[in-house]
Amino acid sequence: MKSGKEKVKKAEKIRVAKNLVKAGVSTDVILRASGLTVDELGECEN
Repeated sequence: MKSGKEKVKKAEKIRVAKNLVKAGVSTDVILRASGLTVDELGECEN
């Protein structure tokens, strides 16, 4: 089970990734910068 800190960190990564998607940053750059998986990023784009 994830700890509270891990959940907060992941939520922050997702928040930043959503903003980068909105700003038109390329998927490759977002994946490298955030450490999210392709699937996790796909969830952000929806």
